[in-house]
Amino acid sequence: MQIKITKYDVFDAFFEKEIYSGQLDDRYVFRGLPTSEFELLPSALRKGKGDELPEGIMVENGRKEFEIHRMRAEYDLLYKFYKIANESGLKMPYVQEISDNYKNPVLANWRRTMDGYYWPSEELAQLAALAQHYGVVTRMLDWTQTIFVSLYFAAIGSMERALSGEENKWKEEKIVIWAINLELIQFLRRDGTAIPLKFVIPPYSENPNLGAQKGVLSYWEKHFDGWEKEMEKEKKGQATLVDRTPLDELLIPYAKVSDSDVVLLYKFEMPATECVKIYTICKILGYSAAKLFPGYDGVTREMKENSMAREVVFKHKLDTRGFIRSLLF
Repeated sequence: MQIKITKYDVFDAFFEKEIYSGQLDDRYVFRGLPTSEFELLPSALRKGKGDELPEGIMVENGRKEFEIHRMRAEYDLLYKFYKIANESGLKMPYVQEISDNYKNPVLANWRRTMDGYYWPSEELAQLAALAQHYGVVTRMLDWTQTIFVSLYFAAIGSMERALSGEENKWKEEKIVIWAINLELIQFLRRDGTAIPLKFVIPPYSENPNLGAQKGVLSYWEKHFDGWEKEMEKEKKGQATLVDRTPLDELLIPYAKVSDSDVVLLYKFEMPATECVKIYTICKILGYSAAKLFPGYDGVTREMKENSMAREVVFKHKLDTRGFIRSLLF
């Protein structure tokens, strides 16, 4: 298996070689990033300013880098999301470990970690997938089944950076599209060489945005020895620490196991200065805010994004010949 990195000077070449050719077929799911500086890390594992935790996660001082405490803190966030949403009459996925300890989440934490635990459990993963799309910090990474959705989000992020004031830095940046072979990962799970990367595809009928974006979420499953054993490790200075390794690096050992030419993970890079072209092509093909965020919010988003695209063109003197000019101006 391979992890393949390919760089393009223009979006047109990427479109012809990777999309039009059919190489990136429905075996893959995609994630777009506005700059190569961003790693394949979920929000719960990203570093804040200095050593701060992401907003919403609280762990006592000195223990915030210990995985067992971090796991409990993340569980508390999901429990609060579930409880408040459920008592507000909103439809929620059934999570037995929360239901069984509805009035005592601390007890749920203790019971779960006493006998060893895979984090997150499959039920909690369904809940986390929902919570992620409403701003809760989780270990989930967003992907999409449609490459143009990933291109749209990468282009929007890049245009925002183009207007952020760091002009010279932006001109040197690279837009990144990741493509991971979901079919292969699911196949390997069946033949005994499983990669501990799991995917959640929530019911699209329950989340219009997620449905329009054909969203998929992934998480790297972690195993713990149990609370008592982890506490013993902590006393000896051997506690399991939070692993902030990006997903592409986590996959390297698994890719090396096989000599197959099948690509497990693609990384495509192209200049940030192609962002308006990418945005415009996505819009022509029907992947715009009004379609990806159904409702009035999507309409106003698209109006603002069209204005932002024009501003990037004028500010950075980008070429907008032909259909791009006719669409944006």
